[in-house]
Amino acid sequence: MIVFVQSLWSPAVFAEQKTFIIAGESALPPFSFENEAGELKGINIDLMEEIAKYNGVDFKYIPMRMEEAEKALSNGTIDAIVGSTYNTEKDNQFDFTQSYFTMSQSIIIPSKRKQDIHTLTDLRDSHVVLDHNTPVISTFLNMRNTNLTTVSNQYSGILTLLNNRADVFIGNKWTADFYLKKFRQEKNYIILDEVIEPADYTIAVKKGINRSF
Repeated sequence: MIVFVQSLWSPAVFAEQKTFIIAGESALPPFSFENEAGELKGINIDLMEEIAKYNGVDFKYIPMRMEEAEKALSNGTIDAIVGSTYNTEKDNQFDFTQSYFTMSQSIIIPSKRKQDIHTLTDLRDSHVVLDHNTPVISTFLNMRNTNLTTVSNQYSGILTLLNNRADVFIGNKWTADFYLKKFRQEKNYIILDEVIEPADYTIAVKKGINRSF
C-alpha cells in the first residue's frame, strides 16, 4: 500500500496546505458510504487515510453526489474527489491520479428471470433502472424498446429493483452485492457475469493545481 501511495501523490503536493477537503459518494459501498454517525467510510476513505498519514496532513471528508462534487471541485469549494471515474470529457476539467481500481457495471436481475436475460441485447422491452452518472447510460439511451429510469445513486437503483418498480438494475457489481446481502436478498437476485463498459476509479483534483502526479 505504501508503495502505491508514494506513486500517487508526492509530499511536495502538500507543502503549503495541511488540511484538505475531500468529497466522496455517500451510497457506494464498499468503496464509500456514510455510517450511522454520518461519517464517510469505505475502501476509498481507507486509501485516502494512507495518503494523509504518509504525507503528514489531514483530510476532511464530505459526502456528495458526484455531479455536486464535480461542481464543487471546479469552483474550489473542495480539494479533491475520491472515486471519480475518468473519461476524456472530464480530462478537460480535472487532473487525475493513476487508476487505483477498475469499476465495471453489471446486470442485476431477479433469479426467476435468469433463463430470459443473459446479455444487454436481452433487455429490450424491459424496464431498466440505473444511476444517471454511470458511463453505460449512453448505451441504453441508444437502445430501442427499452423503458429507462434513472436515479441519483446506486442505493436508489437497487431499491427500485427490490420494490419491483423495475425489471433490471444496471450497477456496480460490488455495491449491488453489498446491498443484496444487507437486505438478505442475495438468493432472490443474481448478478450476471457480463462486464459492461469498465471505468477507471481515480482521485480527481482541479485542472492545473498540481501536475506532479
